[in-house]
Amino acid sequence: MGLATGVGMSAEPAPASKPVMFSGKIESVRMADDLVVFAGAGGNVAVWFDAGRMLMIDAGIPHRSAELIGLVTKLAPDAKSKTLFNTHWHFDHTGGNAAFVAAGFTTVGTAACRQRLGETINLADLGMTVEPTPETARPVVAFEEKLTLFAGAEPVRLIKFPASHTDTDAVAYFEKRNLLHTGDLLVSGGYPVIDRATGGSLDGMIAATKLLRTVGDEKTTIIPGHGPVGDRAMIQTQLDLLNLVRDRLAPLAEKKMTLDEVSKLAPLADLDDKWGRGFLRSPVFTRMAYGQWVK
Repeated sequence: MGLATGVGMSAEPAPASKPVMFSGKIESVRMADDLVVFAGAGGNVAVWFDAGRMLMIDAGIPHRSAELIGLVTKLAPDAKSKTLFNTHWHFDHTGGNAAFVAAGFTTVGTAACRQRLGETINLADLGMTVEPTPETARPVVAFEEKLTLFAGAEPVRLIKFPASHTDTDAVAYFEKRNLLHTGDLLVSGGYPVIDRATGGSLDGMIAATKLLRTVGDEKTTIIPGHGPVGDRAMIQTQLDLLNLVRDRLAPLAEKKMTLDEVSKLAPLADLDDKWGRGFLRSPVFTRMAYGQWVK
C-alpha cells in the first residue's frame, strides 16, 4: 500500500486526498511481446494479453482508472475475455476494480480479500479509515488457498499466503516464463507495509518472505508490489531488513516497553537513508513492526 498518512480514504477518495506519489506519469515496462507492467497508478500492474483475451494483476487507485484503462485497452482492443486478479485488499491495488468491472473485467481474489473489501477498516498506523468497496467491485471469483488461471495455454498459479502483510495476500506465478508477481508481500527499495489492522505482523512478513523463495527458482523474474522489476536477490534483501528489524525490536519487547516508549527511542532511524525513500519512514514502520508485541 502506498498511501498518504493522516487522510481518510474510501473507495473513491476526494481530490484533496489523492496520494501525491501516484500523481506522476504511468510508466510501462515491456516484459515480453504479450506482457507489460505498468507502474505509477498504485501498485505494480501486470497485463498479459493476446488478440481476444487479457489477464490483469491489480487495478491501481481509483483516480488513475480512466488513464490505466486506456493504456490497457490499447494492448488488445478487441479482447472479449478479461480477467482481473487482486493480490490483496489495499486500495492502491483494488481501487480501480469498479472501473475495470464496468469495462468488462471479471474480478478474482482470495475469499479474505473479498471479505475485507466489504468492511470498514481503521488503519491507525496510517491515520486513515477505509470504507467498504461496493459489492459489485469486489472479487466475484474467490478462492481459499490456490487457483489456476490461464494466460493462453500458460498456467498462472494463484497462491494464498498466510497472514503477513495482510491476511488477504496471494501471489501470481506464470509457470512457463518463470515470472512471479508478489503483490505487497515484497517491496523493492522501501519499507514494506505491515497492516496489523488486517492480520499483518513482522513475524508473518519474515515467514512470507522466506516462503516466496519456494515459488520458482534462482532464475525467477520478480514483479514486486512497488518498485522496479528484478530478480530473486530482492527477496533476500527484504528478508535481511526484516531480520535486522526484529533483532532490534525483540529485546525491547522482552523489557515490556510500550509502543510509545519504543517510538521515542527511534530504534530504526538510521535505516531511513536506505529504506525510507518509499512511502514509509521509520517512525511509522517501527509502530507497524513493534505492533505484534502490543496487546
